Amino acid sequence: SQKEILPFEMSDIRLKKLTREEFCRDIPETILKKNRPYKSKRYLLHRYFEHPIYQYQCYGIEEDCNQMETFIFCREVECMHTKILKMIDVVGDTRCLAQIGKGVEQLIERNQYEYVDFYCYGIGSDIMKRAGFSVRKDDVNIIPQYFEPFEQKNVDINIIIPEDKICIFRGDGDMDRPSKR
Repeated sequence: SQKEILPFEMSDIRLKKLTREEFCRDIPETILKKNRPYKSKRYLLHRYFEHPIYQYQCYGIEEDCNQMETFIFCREVECMHTKILKMIDVVGDTRCLAQIGKGVEQLIERNQYEYVDFYCYGIGSDIMKRAGFSVRKDDVNIIPQYFEPFEQKNVDINIIIPEDKICIFRGDGDMDRPSKR
């Protein structure tokens, strides 16, 4: 089977890896209040920077003048001599995601990821396509969901949406937690 590699929109936007201190300094409360569901700075710090088991990475989408209004939380997974990157959560203006393709490509090359996955609901398919992401299809290409223990199969994730105009990511449910099934 052939990999589907979509072209992505070229832009000057960069993904800047942030420390806890940089995140605290650079994310204004006004950005957090725009998101549905709302996630406080304290929640994000506890969930991603203070996790007792997983190590998360935080990237700011850096626009002109070093300004950041969107932040992505990711987690690297290594299994059977292969590394992937799971995008777990986004806070800020999700429209900026359309321009992260080059930054994601650089992360893949720099860290030798086999792929980057991004489970989300509420972000337009046009935005994801412009970023270079494609929808997982039921074909011979396997995008594993479970790594603890590893399962070589595609898994559908079902969700219940409480209201319209909401963005849900892997980190909003229980699909990103330690599990030794």
